[in-house]
Amino acid sequence: MIDLMHWLRQQGLSVRELTAGLGLPLKTVEDWVYRGVMPSPANQARL
Repeated sequence: MIDLMHWLRQQGLSVRELTAGLGLPLKTVEDWVYRGVMPSPANQARL
């Protein structure tokens, strides 16, 4: 799994923009980015 915080910076995206693009709850994506929670296999494929 990639470091999402680093990847977001490289892409010039915010957590909210990623959330909107994926159509997922903000809390879910915040957990991935800030808490290091591993996304499910289905969500990993979406990333």
